[in-house]
Amino acid sequence: STWDFGDSRVGARILADVGANLSTPARSLKSLSSSSEKGVRLAVAGNKKTPREVLKVLVDDRESYVREAAAEILARH
Repeated sequence: STWDFGDSRVGARILADVGANLSTPARSLKSLSSSSEKGVRLAVAGNKKTPREVLKVLVDDRESYVREAAAEILARH
């Protein structure tokens, strides 16, 4: 995968930073939204530039705080 950093915490932190960045392209946000790392999904869910279709998937995330962040941003779209 393009985003493969193994199980490294540093890699997860980098990906979370990318997911939170307002300049990250929509297709990259979509890819990051399926990360096994909850912190990465949370960053994408909280990014106001994340496409609606990605947010609609994240509102069903297994982690409540990811669901809440996605719902909040989705409500603003």
